[in-house]
Amino acid sequence: MKKDKLRMLTSLVLCIGLALSGCSGSASGTTTTTAGAATEAQTGEPAETAADAAYADTFVVGLQDDVNCLDPDQSIGATEGSVMAHIYEGLVREDADCNIIPLLAESWEISDDGLTYTFHLKEGVKFSDGTDVTGEDWIWSLERARDNESSNSRSVAEPIASVEAPDDTTLVITLKEPCASFMANLCKWNMVVKSKAHFEEVGSEEAFSRSPLGTGPYMLTDWKQGESLSFTANPYYHEAGYPLTQNMVYKIISDDNTRLLQLQSGDIDIMVSAPASMAESIEAAAGVSLQAFPSTQIRYLTFNCSQKPLDNQLVRQALDYATDKQEILDVVANGYGTIANAYFNNMYTDFHDDTLTARGADYEKAKELLAEAGYPDGFDITMNVYAGNSVYEDIATCLQSEWANAGVNVTIEPLESATMKAAIKQPDGYVVTVLQWTDSTPDPNDLSAFECVYEDANQYNSFVYNHELEDLYYETATEMDREKRAELFKELQQEVYEWCNFVPLFQGEFIYGVSDKISGLSVTPFNKMDAKNIQKME
Repeated sequence: MKKDKLRMLTSLVLCIGLALSGCSGSASGTTTTTAGAATEAQTGEPAETAADAAYADTFVVGLQDDVNCLDPDQSIGATEGSVMAHIYEGLVREDADCNIIPLLAESWEISDDGLTYTFHLKEGVKFSDGTDVTGEDWIWSLERARDNESSNSRSVAEPIASVEAPDDTTLVITLKEPCASFMANLCKWNMVVKSKAHFEEVGSEEAFSRSPLGTGPYMLTDWKQGESLSFTANPYYHEAGYPLTQNMVYKIISDDNTRLLQLQSGDIDIMVSAPASMAESIEAAAGVSLQAFPSTQIRYLTFNCSQKPLDNQLVRQALDYATDKQEILDVVANGYGTIANAYFNNMYTDFHDDTLTARGADYEKAKELLAEAGYPDGFDITMNVYAGNSVYEDIATCLQSEWANAGVNVTIEPLESATMKAAIKQPDGYVVTVLQWTDSTPDPNDLSAFECVYEDANQYNSFVYNHELEDLYYETATEMDREKRAELFKELQQEVYEWCNFVPLFQGEFIYGVSDKISGLSVTPFNKMDAKNIQKME
């Protein structure tokens, strides 16, 4: 079987530097970027799709996690964010090489003081119902992103003081104070334009979530919760001739083995987030290929610090000492990744603290700390993981074996996706679990807010308020000098390492199983699939 492993070489240091230096302003106070070719506004006629009869009019994607909400301003995760990227669009986006590039803004200027961002918008952009995008829609959308208390991503919009639209092609955003990551923040899934009229028409946030309306290449036509989501091409899409395929279907298949079987049988064309343990099976199968993409994804061990015995910092550190990250990397990542010790990924090279090292596996040290914490004989603990997710289950199995060496007896209890998602949001919902984080903006600010701002996500679902972490985070968010910001980030990484409310395990790659009939697949380091270029041979 032909092995089509795409390890795209990215220039992340450069792109992050450009993004952040844009936030701080230049000598001229102006940063200007122009859109690429073939992006003229539509006149209302449907886009030309699947024009070549040799191509199918539908491709099917096998998605592991269920989608519970399609409102960008609610409490959602990476799965919902990646799906919504087909529907909603913002001012800018990150490309496959992690550069911040124009989307609905064609160019922009940033004032010398770093407070005023003026965006020049693409003309003639419409929502998928044919109505025009107006300045009022932009104002309402960004204010809602900032003010909706149901959102777990409000922090990216929190720096906004005001939004004005002198006309429908100009948007002026004024910040409360300089924000080092603001251009990167605009790539977040909630910083998109939504239709104010549509929200008022459907009448509730629940209805708005079930009937998303955006400017993206696809629009939702059918949603069977827990089963599938069906999309068709947006007839008013602002890029002429796109998307190349008329229809796209997401099938929810939580079990990895089932997804692989459906890829091999042709029931699905793309298997998202295939576990590395299945790489050889994918490569050996006829008619499919493996494609691996650089990622910002890190797998974490997450502690509920409000529950005994994990309310004790020494216990949390002991479990870190009892964790053999190299074994987990070898068993679970199968060579597609590196050990992670800092809480954010190593692509942010000047911000990343390379001095941090893995504590384990040091079982004697783990026992020593447990005895000091009052648990000389160890203890029993339940670890919940997503059912059917072989990556999480394999990590849990490794931890169960490793922690036994320190006298900690682990019972693994898988939970169905919806139950698991609900459990980690409740202080009494779980004790310890394994999760993952994939950056949704090209800056460590987003993850840092999730970990450090209690209002955002209970400090990464740990349910104990560490004020020092939160205060230090806000320093990193407002420091415009890159070298000083790097030092603050390294201090923050040290604090998180010692606090140990969660333990980074490894940084992996995005592995996709892909039918040989599929062409045009690209995936950013933020696990966003650019579907508008995908085609499937008949």
